[in-house]
Amino acid sequence: MISQPGPVELCIGAPEVFDRSYETATQWLNSVKFYLAGNEEVYNTDAKKIAFTLSYMTKGAALIWATTFRQRAFAETTTTMGTFASLSTQFKTSFKHHNVKSNAIAWLSTK
Repeated sequence: MISQPGPVELCIGAPEVFDRSYETATQWLNSVKFYLAGNEEVYNTDAKKIAFTLSYMTKGAALIWATTFRQRAFAETTTTMGTFASLSTQFKTSFKHHNVKSNAIAWLSTK
């Protein structure tokens, strides 16, 4: 029996390591989603998508956030990390830039 090779990961546009910057959080999450979309045959489950995402959260407050996320997942009797959509929502809530309106006004006033 001949085994078929598995899907090949396209290593293009991999996200940067995320350190907790509120200014770049949305851009970073979008780069993760873009990478995952380009590699949907490799990252074809929520668990794989979440593991990939957390693996790029290795500095500063992002590392603490990712560690806490993992600890909660493994504290259950049945390990579950939830869905990637849920992780995305939690991420956006945690790394939301609180001065979006002020920053937008400042940015517009310099143009």
